This record gives sequence, structure tokens and C-alpha cells, in this order.
Amino acid sequence: MIHPSLWRGIFKPSYKRLFDAVHAGGKHVFFHSDGVIREIIPDLVEIGVDAINAQIPCMDASELARAFPGRLCFVAGADRQHWLPFGTPKEVEAHCFALADGFGRNNGGYIGGGEIGGDVPLTNAEAMLRTFAGYTYPRP
Repeated sequence: MIHPSLWRGIFKPSYKRLFDAVHAGGKHVFFHSDGVIREIIPDLVEIGVDAINAQIPCMDASELARAFPGRLCFVAGADRQHWLPFGTPKEVEAHCFALADGFGRNNGGYIGGGEIGGDVPLTNAEAMLRTFAGYTYPRP
């Protein structure tokens, strides 16, 4: 937990050097961060993050999809606090489609998944896995 201005002054220059080295080696930068990081996502794009694993359910997923089309691949799971444990299989499917439809595009995109805890009914886990495994975009 660090204020974005402090992150920009301390961490951003170091990450930029690391990401430049990764790109120089012909690889992609995959970055993970927990929490609400919306304010620094433009900085991460600027310094070379190609794919980000962030807690999308903690932020406004539809706003993120509108703000970064084709600029970043989002790697994020289905909502593990509401939809997976408490939704119906049809609601889980709709939630997964909404995520993939919002972020899905050939440049940038979305890689879906989810954490399946003991509180997640098997039918919901199956609905999530089936939806993400069978998803292609653009969806007909």
C-alpha cells in the first residue's frame, strides 16, 4: 500500500529498467498486483507492461475495458467473493461472458480464470471453466 505519487517516484523508474530488459530479451512483461491499482495502470502501460493480473472485481471492470482497449491484456478471475460462491451457474456464465466481452479483443485482450474455494459449488466452477474454455472473440 503506497500512494501513487510515491510509487511513481520510487518504483516506476526501477520497473521501467526491468521491463526494458525483458523486452530487449524478446519477452513480454506479465505483472501481478493485488488491490485497487486503477490510478497507476496508465503508468504500467507507459513503462511496458503487456499483461496485468489484477483484482478486476475490486475495480470497475467495464471502465477498465473502455480505458485500455488493445493496450493491455488483463488476466483476471471471475468474482470469487460474490458470483462464484453465491451465484447460479447461469449468473456465473453471464459474469464470465461480461468480463470476456468487455476486455476481449485481438490486440490486448483478456485471459479468464478463477479461484475455486471450498465455498464454490461445483456447478459454478464448471460454468466458469466451460465459459472461459469455450470463449472466442468476437463472440457470434
